[in-house]
Amino acid sequence: MSTVVKKIVNFKINGKEASAPEGTVIIEVAKQHGVEITNLCYNRKLKPFAACRTCMVDIRTPEGEKELVYSCTQPVAEGIEIFTSTEETDRYNGACLEMLLVEHPLDCPICDKSGVCPLQDNTEALQLANGRFEIQRRNEPSDKSNPLIEFYLNRCIMCGLCVRACDEIQGVQALDFHQRGMKTTIGTANQEPLDCEFCGQCITVCPTGALMDMSSQERGLAALFSKNHSTCGYCSWGCTIQVETKKNRVARFVGDETNGLGINEGNLCAKGRFGHGIIHNENRIKSPLMNVGGTFKEVGWDEAIKTIVERVQATINRSGPETVAGIGGEKLTNEESYLFQKLFRGVYGSNQITNLAHMRAPYVNQFMIRC
Repeated sequence: MSTVVKKIVNFKINGKEASAPEGTVIIEVAKQHGVEITNLCYNRKLKPFAACRTCMVDIRTPEGEKELVYSCTQPVAEGIEIFTSTEETDRYNGACLEMLLVEHPLDCPICDKSGVCPLQDNTEALQLANGRFEIQRRNEPSDKSNPLIEFYLNRCIMCGLCVRACDEIQGVQALDFHQRGMKTTIGTANQEPLDCEFCGQCITVCPTGALMDMSSQERGLAALFSKNHSTCGYCSWGCTIQVETKKNRVARFVGDETNGLGINEGNLCAKGRFGHGIIHNENRIKSPLMNVGGTFKEVGWDEAIKTIVERVQATINRSGPETVAGIGGEKLTNEESYLFQKLFRGVYGSNQITNLAHMRAPYVNQFMIRC
C-alpha cells in the first residue's frame, strides 16, 4: 500500500516561523504551536462547518494582501502570515459570541460543563463579561424522555456538533436541525423519542452541556470531580475511558478526545459510556458462586479453580475431550481469549469453544445443540 506524503508548507503565526503539512487548517496548526483560537464548533474528527463564526483570523498573503478568514475552514499556505488576535478579529469574534450569550442561561454553577466549557473560556478570552445587547433568555423545558440522554435546549448554541457527530462518525443521523431562523432547534424527526445506538457521542462533542448523561446522578462543577484514565472492560477492544469520581465513588465514564490518546479517539459504545452503574451495584457478583444442592453459595478462588479442574478432567477421562465445551466471557481481552482457546484446543484437545460475544449469532444455537 502506497502512502501519499503531503508537501510541507512554511508560514508565520503571530510573527513566529512555523510549518505544517499542506491542507492542514489554521486552527489545528495553531493548537499544535500552542496558540489558542476562540471557537465553538470545530472538531478535528468532523468536516469543517464554521457554524459559530467565532474563529476568524487575519492572514497576509505573500503579495501583501489582507484577508479575514475562518480558521476552521482555511488551510495554511506557503508564505502566509497569520495573526490570531487583532483588534478587527477580536471585535468580530466578540460580536458573534455576544449574540450567542443573549439567550444563553447563566446556570454555570449547576452545569456539568462549567470549568471545561469553551463558551466560558471564549467569553473570558475576549473579555465579554458585560454584553451590549438586551438579554432574552430561552425558557424551554428540559427533555428527559430518554433514560440515558437529557436534552436541555436552553443551553444549546446550534453549533451542530451533535448532528455532525451522529452523521459523520456514527452514521446514524438520529439528530438534525429543525425549523429556521430564531426558531431553529435540534432534535429528532417529528420530535419522536430518540431511537439510536445510544453511543453518547453527542454528549462528548457538545460544548455547553445541552446534552447530558442521565445515567449519572451526580451534577456540578467539573472541578468537583477527580479524573483518571482507564481501559473499558466491556469487550476486547480496550477503549480508553476517562473515569470521573466524586467522594471516592465513580460518577460517570467520559470519552476523552485528546489527540493520540487511545485507539478509540474518544468514541465509546453504549456499554462503555453508560455501564458504570455496575461498579457500585449492590447485586454485583464479587466472588465465585458454586451450585451446591441447587443453591449457589460463595466460595474462594482456589476452591472454585480446583473444582473446575477436577470436573473437567473427570469428564475427559470418562467421555473424551469433545464432551468438554468452553464459553469465554465477552469482557476478555484478545490475549485472554487466545489463551482460553489454547487451553481447550492445546491442553484438553477440544474444539468446542466460543465466546459470549457471539451468543446472538445463528450458529451458536447449533453449537449449543452439539454440546
